[in-house]
Amino acid sequence: MSFVIRQGLFLLDIADHYAVLGLPVDAGSKTVRKAYLKIAQRLHPDTCKAKDAAEKQLASELLSKLVNPAYEQLSKPVSWSEFQVVIKQLSKQLNQKSDTPLKLKSAIAQDLVKDLDKLEVEYHNKVREVAQTNYRDLSTTLDNIGALSELNLVFLKNTVQENTGLLSNSTSPGRTTRTNSRTTSSSSPASVTPERNTTAPAKTTTSSSLEAAIWRGEQHLKKKKFAKATLEFREAIKLDPNSVRAHALMGISYLQQKQIAMAKVHIKKAYMAKPSDPLARKAKQLLEKAMGSALETQTGSKKSGNEKKGGLFGGLFGGKKK
Repeated sequence: MSFVIRQGLFLLDIADHYAVLGLPVDAGSKTVRKAYLKIAQRLHPDTCKAKDAAEKQLASELLSKLVNPAYEQLSKPVSWSEFQVVIKQLSKQLNQKSDTPLKLKSAIAQDLVKDLDKLEVEYHNKVREVAQTNYRDLSTTLDNIGALSELNLVFLKNTVQENTGLLSNSTSPGRTTRTNSRTTSSSSPASVTPERNTTAPAKTTTSSSLEAAIWRGEQHLKKKKFAKATLEFREAIKLDPNSVRAHALMGISYLQQKQIAMAKVHIKKAYMAKPSDPLARKAKQLLEKAMGSALETQTGSKKSGNEKKGGLFGGLFGGKKK
């Protein structure tokens, strides 16, 4: 069974992990873990209080296909940090289109739009309200997740997310201040040591270290070991945050893992830095193809070439030349 949600951030081709766990987008690590454990206890086959076998199966699939992946994404500092890059970028894009009304299905999200003067307080209250009843009646769970994602979308459109870093052990990911009805979040980065391949070339300088990390990642890509490839490209980007090749390859690695939102971040970085680079262009083409396929799967209809050039990908690159 596959779960398709066509509301909120999901409409923008972003898996809203916070909505799945019934959380606001500024929830911290302790809050994420607490929410996950509560939901997992309700859905796990050993503790699920389903009325019949069909409901028990539904609970198990919700846990394995939605809840567990969401927790996996938000519980690890590196993957959380990368997801925050997506959130930050989306918030800025939505702010630039402040005059464009959002398409909202849920009444609770529509009500939030009407009361933006108290946005931060009302947003958190409404998220808690929906989350309290979610996963009780599993027949309404997807609708509830959609409503939560719409609340997150409204919040992101009317706030500005800044300077996100790696997730700490605090109750929130960063300090939040409010200026002119805008919210700015910040946090301090932490270091992460990725897995190393001892058979790779010896590293003597920053330049050779970068080349070695990219080389290792390419070898993993050839062997379809995409998770390991991602670790090596992440090491390369850590050594040189402006490496076009490292960002392009990281994006391709994420595409192979069907993590389109993450792929967008790195492929955009590579292409915008050097549009003439062959690998950056190839990565951009692969992303366009992947996004076109994903959109066709969701809508069940083929889009024209102009629609694929525009839409989500065109918005991401701000209409820049190809």
